[in-house]
Amino acid sequence: MPPPTVPPLLALLIWTPKPFVLVCFALLFVSRVVRFVGKDEQLLLSTLTDRSVVDGPRVYVLPLVNALGICRVRKRKVATLGTLTYVRIRDSTTGRRRVAKGPGLLRLGPYEEVDSAGKETAIALRATEFVRFVDDETGVVRVVRGEAGCVVPGATERTLDPEGVRSALSLRVGEWIRVADKRTGEARVAAGEGLVFLGAHEEFDGHVAGRPERVQKAVQIDDDTAALVRDRRTGQLELVQKRGAFVPSSDQDVVETRPKIRLADHEAMILRADDGKLRFRYGKNEDERAFFVEPYSEVVELRWSGGRRREKRDLVIRTFDLRPHYMSFEFATRTQDNVELVLEGSFFWRVADLELMVGATSDTSGDVCAHARSRFIERVSQLTLGEFMSSFGKVAADIAAESRAPTGPDGQENFYVARGVEVVSLDVSGFRCKDDATSAVLGQIIQETTNRMNRLQQQESTNEIQVRQYPLGVPTVPPSHDPSIPRSTDPTSHPSIHPPIHQPTLPSTLPSTHPSTHPSIHPPIHPPTHPSAHPSIHPHIHPYSSCARSRGTSTRRGRGPSSSRCAPPTPPRPPRPRAAPRPSVSGPSSRPWERATPPCRSRTGCGYGRRCGASTRRGASSVTAPSCLWGPSDWRSWTRGWGPEEIGARTLLAVHSAMALTRAAEGG
Repeated sequence: MPPPTVPPLLALLIWTPKPFVLVCFALLFVSRVVRFVGKDEQLLLSTLTDRSVVDGPRVYVLPLVNALGICRVRKRKVATLGTLTYVRIRDSTTGRRRVAKGPGLLRLGPYEEVDSAGKETAIALRATEFVRFVDDETGVVRVVRGEAGCVVPGATERTLDPEGVRSALSLRVGEWIRVADKRTGEARVAAGEGLVFLGAHEEFDGHVAGRPERVQKAVQIDDDTAALVRDRRTGQLELVQKRGAFVPSSDQDVVETRPKIRLADHEAMILRADDGKLRFRYGKNEDERAFFVEPYSEVVELRWSGGRRREKRDLVIRTFDLRPHYMSFEFATRTQDNVELVLEGSFFWRVADLELMVGATSDTSGDVCAHARSRFIERVSQLTLGEFMSSFGKVAADIAAESRAPTGPDGQENFYVARGVEVVSLDVSGFRCKDDATSAVLGQIIQETTNRMNRLQQQESTNEIQVRQYPLGVPTVPPSHDPSIPRSTDPTSHPSIHPPIHQPTLPSTLPSTHPSTHPSIHPPIHPPTHPSAHPSIHPHIHPYSSCARSRGTSTRRGRGPSSSRCAPPTPPRPPRPRAAPRPSVSGPSSRPWERATPPCRSRTGCGYGRRCGASTRRGASSVTAPSCLWGPSDWRSWTRGWGPEEIGARTLLAVHSAMALTRAAEGG
């Protein structure tokens, strides 16, 4: 039977020398019991009931329980903290917290743990920054201002403001801000120039996160500016007039700034004092023209009606101008014959007594316009349209005179005087019909009246020319009712002398009293009568006498030198036979010198170089009665040979003749 096999390791121990074995056992023991801990290491030992930490550098012999492996032994690296780095550490057994800040090695205790946030960066503040920390355990607020190095919060601290680091408020000259302490309720005012750092419990007045602070300007008080200030403790108002930059205290509020009021000589203002009474200040008084409104006084404002019809009270009056005011108006009226008109005009009025005006009315312009409208409506309703058109200026003048009278039409006090108002002038600038149809008819009437006036003016001009050129002998026109002249040859019926006036066609809606039917608008036109035909003008000179002919240059068609005395009458010439009238071919001629003239009624003939008898000129053959015809040569020869002196004398005589005829007609 073979011998049993021996394991190699056991054989090695058996055959190895004894000292060597002892050395090996010693090395094995040391490796199990001794630990070498470096500088950046920690040895965490666990015992049967506790836990401990061994910091390096160190050579540490493990306890028997750890050496035999009964309890756990663990080596860990130590974290390195920089200059601006810190960590929050929590003890799991006691719950206490601490902050480890760099620079250095982070050596934790046996039961300490680094917070989940890990490494955090410290706060570096500038000179204009500050930060506030609040301790969650005690509630104490800590304020750290700028240039204080690296700021590290405590173990239980956090930043008070949501934005963390805040900048100090920089104030310039003339700026201020109110700072309130939330813990005590007190307030302070920080004025510039400088930096404003908040305390532990302070906040800027009205500060909201994310919005700028309420920096206010100091009130610059001078000769023209004052500050109205209210005291928060007493509630009283004070008007500060001291010159300089005014910064209120913590208990004062600036209500408003009040400018100095300066009144001109023609201006006035009304103030209501604290007792409710009115104070009147006039610019004409030296001690009242410049002033500040007192703390418990206010300026009285009046709302007057504005616009042409004064329908809205939108005109705010603070300063009253005592000079005349211009005011236009427009309102509707109705005449006696039921024609609705719109009157347009203007006022010039002024405030004569301010105290009386304020006590009587609050809408002066509205009252003035309303009263004038009522007076116009009353006066126009008593007139027809024709009467109003011919006298609307007089109506306005009468109403203006009533407004300036001391008493009204009813004997009572004048409406305007009772309100302290004086009407300077009142004018109606125009009127128009409110209805379009009536306005069109009125336009036709006005146009026809204008045409009639033009024709009358044209006829008067013609008469005046005839009077100046032929003051002694223009043949008279017989009246149209003379039975000796046919109606077709009547000069007054000729369309070139008096064209017929066509009346406009009026609508059926026009009242029967329309002014077109009034005799004052279209009076009958009578044929004009030359002044020389009137017997009262030249009673001593017969127009067809030899004396009249002697005033010309000659008795034969006006030729020869002029005579200064009346020659004896020449014997009459025998009448010449008259030719039979020829039948008319073209009707009455439109040329003025070929028109039919009245028959010659002088036995001695015309005496002006004309011949009596039937006319042989073309265009006058239809005249059946004896007539005299004037040709162009007759008109030219009438004035031929007259000198300037004789022409002036004859013209003056003609003017006096026309004036005498006018006076005779007016007297008759």
